[in-house]
Amino acid sequence: MNLPPFQAVTLQCQVCDVCTKSPNPPRKQELGAARVSVALYLGPIYAAVIAWAVLSEPLRLHHYLGMALVLPGIYLVNRKG
Repeated sequence: MNLPPFQAVTLQCQVCDVCTKSPNPPRKQELGAARVSVALYLGPIYAAVIAWAVLSEPLRLHHYLGMALVLPGIYLVNRKG
């Protein structure tokens, strides 16, 4: 995908916003707002992946380290037990 920079950044912002917020309203009643809001921590991961896919930005070590911290953290917060 070859978009001008402004359009690429706008697309990235819109996709990240939709991905992090769209599943929340129906799940809030089921799980509670505190547990569902943890999904907002996925925003930086979505941004890095979209920047890689759309803007050909490289994923570097700090991206992988961030994912390695965020994803298990979301799992630990949302697990039952």
